[in-house]
Amino acid sequence: MRCLMPALRLPVLPFLACLSAILPAAAQAPGQPRIETRDRNALTQCVRDNAGSASACIGSVAIACVRAAPGDRAEAEIACARREEALWRERMSMALRVVSRGLDVSGASRLAALQSGWEAHAQQSCAFEAGLQAPARSGGRLAGCNLREVALRALAVERLGAGRRSAREATPPRIIR
Repeated sequence: MRCLMPALRLPVLPFLACLSAILPAAAQAPGQPRIETRDRNALTQCVRDNAGSASACIGSVAIACVRAAPGDRAEAEIACARREEALWRERMSMALRVVSRGLDVSGASRLAALQSGWEAHAQQSCAFEAGLQAPARSGGRLAGCNLREVALRALAVERLGAGRRSAREATPPRIIR
């Protein structure tokens, strides 16, 4: 997604145009797995319990989901990976909101470009990885790669947001005359 801003003199409109390019819609898109409260709670607890190594939580919800799923294991692996990916996308979206707070138009534009570039990279990387597999395994590989990439990105953006909060808290506001 590119952030295309009309040449308006109002500083709020370009900012909102960029922001809308990087933040996924709050409502789930059709075809996206529904986020279950129990899954959200399990992931949140795992990240809390593994604060120093939250990447250990990647796949935790999907593994539990596959173990509980009846029927075709390959289909369950794909569906469960997508289900957990939706959770990490939700976390990434919230973290992007934290990071974007207080950014000026230039910062918002750079963040939008960065996120757009990451999305393109992740999509191409996972498609390439899945293409190296036999057709019967490529769907599972694609879903697993997407889960991993989105989760790692969410964690990275969350760390960035935590850094912005720490910097704001450590630096008291100054009045400049």
